[in-house]
Amino acid sequence: MKATYTINYVQEIDSTNGYLQQLRKTNDLPEGYIVSAFYQKKGRGQTGNNWVSEAGKNITFSMNLTPRFLPAGDQFYLSMAVSLGIVHGIENFGVVAKIKWPNDILIHKRKICGILIENTVEGNFLGSVTIGAGVNVNQMNFPENIPHVTSLALELGKELNLDQVIHALATQILHYYQLLKNLHLEELKQMYLEKLFGYNESMGYVDDEGRFTGEIQDVLPTGELLVRRSDGKTRAYLFKEITYQL
Repeated sequence: MKATYTINYVQEIDSTNGYLQQLRKTNDLPEGYIVSAFYQKKGRGQTGNNWVSEAGKNITFSMNLTPRFLPAGDQFYLSMAVSLGIVHGIENFGVVAKIKWPNDILIHKRKICGILIENTVEGNFLGSVTIGAGVNVNQMNFPENIPHVTSLALELGKELNLDQVIHALATQILHYYQLLKNLHLEELKQMYLEKLFGYNESMGYVDDEGRFTGEIQDVLPTGELLVRRSDGKTRAYLFKEITYQL
């Protein structure tokens, strides 16, 4: 059965992920339930980073999912599905986007979206999952200390209707989530790799040994990035163990 979504618009909250997780404690939320904030005071990114968004200009939202069919060891397939959904939701408006591992979204090497997925585990499987995302839509100016950032308005030269954007994102996320539910894992992975920034391309990286040139070869189900170095060695990296040289 095709998943549907409901959007709960709120004016100002600390974090859409936190708000959704509190709601879940006292409500039986359906899959596809979304909280979207006009302004998020304490938006969170990966590993505790803050997500800065100008009030009323962008989309900050969190979606409730319950992928209890997915083994915890395969959880990165969920990240693949969500990233693909957001990429194609953004591309509905006439841009070409890429996924920067693990799940930032780029246009012309500039970040337009960050994704934060918070899981609970029930036994060996995922339980309730909160999908948080911030998408730069109509913001034209960004703090100088945040480099390599863009928005749909900057890319297209015009403002967009925020409702149209969030509906496009929700529709596409649930489309790829349905593929995950139907266990089209290899198909999802191939689509993710095709959209992955740096896949099978020679690029500069930095790890604990210093700068090097390498090519992304694969992404493992647990999320590690497999990179073949120019010296022929191949190494798997966890998040924050390697950075791109943009």
